[in-house]
Formats: sequence, structure tokens, C-alpha cells
Amino acid sequence: MFATDGQKRHDVQAILFWATVLPLTSDTAQRAAAVYRQLRSQNQMIEMRNILIAATALVHSLPLMTLNVGHFTRIDTLQLVALPQI
Repeated sequence: MFATDGQKRHDVQAILFWATVLPLTSDTAQRAAAVYRQLRSQNQMIEMRNILIAATALVHSLPLMTLNVGHFTRIDTLQLVALPQI
């Protein structure tokens, strides 16, 4: 069953109610550049949006909760919390 636009909007609002949205800062951009260079040198590239997500977690010393553990395990020092498939 696919969610309707109203259901999607409700789900996003529910997440944002308890989540803190972290800004993209200069420190985050610099960390993203370092992660990009690391992945490129190892021929292990992932999408830029995932690099930015990882860099944000690293800058704030936060674990990253994701369903996409495979890509994020390529990033050194990133602490991951795998979410179960629902």
C-alpha cells in the first residue's frame, strides 16, 4: 500500500515534531569534502546527498540511523544505527 500525499505530509510532520533539523554549515561542507575525497580515492563513491548527511552526523558527533547501511559503512568513523525494515 502506498501512502497518499496527505499521509506523507503527516509522516514528515510527525518526524519533525521530535527531530532537530541541523543546518548545512561551513564545517559540515568541509567535512563533506573530506569524505568525498576519501570515497573517491577508494573508488567507493556514494550520492552527494548521502555524503552531506554523513558529514552532518560526523560534525555533530551523532550516530546516523538509516536503512541504507551498505553505503554509509564506506565512511570511516561514522557510527551507524541500522533501522529495521518495516
